[in-house]
Amino acid sequence: MLELQSTGKKIIKKYSYNHPEIDVDDILGVIDRGLAELPKKIKVSSVMGIEGETTAAYFRAFEKMLLGELKFTTRSRRPPKDPINALLSLGYTLITNELLSILCAVGFDPYIGFLHGINYGRPSLALDIVEEFRHPVVDHFTLNLINNRILTADDFECREDNGIYLTDDARKTYFIHYEKMITNSFKYPCMENHSELNTAPSESVSYRTLFKLQSHKLMKTIQRKEPYQPFLVN
Repeated sequence: MLELQSTGKKIIKKYSYNHPEIDVDDILGVIDRGLAELPKKIKVSSVMGIEGETTAAYFRAFEKMLLGELKFTTRSRRPPKDPINALLSLGYTLITNELLSILCAVGFDPYIGFLHGINYGRPSLALDIVEEFRHPVVDHFTLNLINNRILTADDFECREDNGIYLTDDARKTYFIHYEKMITNSFKYPCMENHSELNTAPSESVSYRTLFKLQSHKLMKTIQRKEPYQPFLVN
């Protein structure tokens, strides 16, 4: 969890470096304090409490990173109450479903997790691994769609449940860009050699390949009782 919260911090700091006019010092302070407290916690409930506090702080920074007419105040789901939440929920759902399929193929029961408790119908293990990819994949992708005006306010509609969703045409645009993003290759130097995935150290890989890689890492961690190494933003 410490490494995962560090990922959010790195994204905030990278953005603030390019936009020095945006003040995020107080927010980074909250995250730093949470990171300092994490090693002292031994109960999952205590860890998740810190995760909740630092996530709330992260999303306050996320709000500041959004440019243009579409704004964001807080996470809302089932249904999403604004366009940004609609994009975040859709993105999280997509990568959760991808990881769910991969974990099943590897041989896991994806409904039994470590951080997320057992709850009927909830793919807890998939949600555990999703935590590694929320910020660098979905959040970054959402910022790109909004800040580059790929999607605008006209691409969303309110439905009968009072939720905000992409229009049919906008959803097609979203999936085109999602597929490009999820399959785009980049250097990830901390990779191991995984013959089953045809990967080698320092090879260019896509996020979709990394989903498979992390699932295989978890399998080997359980089999060999070795520490699990999460995906980290460089």
